[in-house]
Amino acid sequence: MASKVSPKENRMFSKGISATTPSAAANVTSMLDAEIKDRQDTDPKETLGDVDMEDASYVEGRSGNGSWMHPLVRKHSSLKDSGNDDDKVEPRKQPSGSEALKPAKPTELLNLPLEMIRKITEYAVGAGGDITFRAYGYHDTFAPQHSFGDEYISSYKSLRLVNKYLSPVADESFFQYSSLQVAQIQTLDMALDRGLRQFDSNIRHVVLADLRLQHRKVMENLISLPNLRRLSFHGCRWVARDTDYAQVCTNRQHAIFTVYIPLFIELRRKFGKSGIRIDFDADGNGYFTAHEEAVRQAHLQGKSNVLPLAAMAIKDKTEELRKAFFETLIAKDKEIMEAELAPLLAEVESLNDLITALKVLVADEHENVDEEIARLQGKADGINERIAPLKAYMEQGETRY
Repeated sequence: MASKVSPKENRMFSKGISATTPSAAANVTSMLDAEIKDRQDTDPKETLGDVDMEDASYVEGRSGNGSWMHPLVRKHSSLKDSGNDDDKVEPRKQPSGSEALKPAKPTELLNLPLEMIRKITEYAVGAGGDITFRAYGYHDTFAPQHSFGDEYISSYKSLRLVNKYLSPVADESFFQYSSLQVAQIQTLDMALDRGLRQFDSNIRHVVLADLRLQHRKVMENLISLPNLRRLSFHGCRWVARDTDYAQVCTNRQHAIFTVYIPLFIELRRKFGKSGIRIDFDADGNGYFTAHEEAVRQAHLQGKSNVLPLAAMAIKDKTEELRKAFFETLIAKDKEIMEAELAPLLAEVESLNDLITALKVLVADEHENVDEEIARLQGKADGINERIAPLKAYMEQGETRY
């Protein structure tokens, strides 16, 4: 039902009309009456009573004085003043059904900011997982495995084939945030020889899980990785259930230092003590936990009198073994450095004493030995150049294990 003009609105409207000339007011009033009647017949919702009063504006009249004018009055006044009866307000065009339902154009991956591309790529290739290589002979074929699922390896290979811009992003996301594990030592050599070398700048973390075979080439390959930041060793995978797993790990640490201490010293000198982390994880790949679970099952079945360790005890023991490995590394590093520095310092001291004695002879004018002093001083300077980096290395701070 059409609404009617309230008395209050009539008064306000009459007041607005009175601000204009009488003839203009009469013309506008007649036009307004026709408009209201027409709107009541066709669109009863849009009448003076239904128009929000907040849309009414305080405008300047022709006399320059401010006067209130209703939106419909303002509309017809503008039409009257323009003298153009064809000047009508066009209704707003609404989109058709097909246009309204038309989906927005998708955003291309390479049109996104680089940081977003990196995050998407990291998610697609399973960044942060463990990439494991296994082989049982140098000429055996092998395929990498991903701890989150091998489909992430397929995703990585697919992204590398997109174009030359996305390929390096995929390489970085796949290798930099994941550990590269080799079940056997020689497997690392095989992987590098068969194509992994082209990605060596992205390799940050290498895990060596086996010590049955060692040779110099493995050490050379590890040292050649330009951005290596962490080298890890794991506990033993196969341990008899009646055996003390922690003691097995302690024995394994001794074997590691016997074989790899020269490698550790060289890596720490190359990257700095704080530039590379060398650690031992007794529960790597869950080996410690799996062993204690086997002990628990055997104990429950009455097949073993050995009591298993609880989860918290395994965690504490793992941390204890990690700390012991770190402290042993520092101690052996210091021992080797001191052993290397001692003869150099002794030789420099001997040369300095000889130079001092020769200078005394020159002062007493017994003989001219300037050339000999210069030769000895040059030799002493050369030794001091060798000593300086060793001392600087020993003064470096250690990272926390």
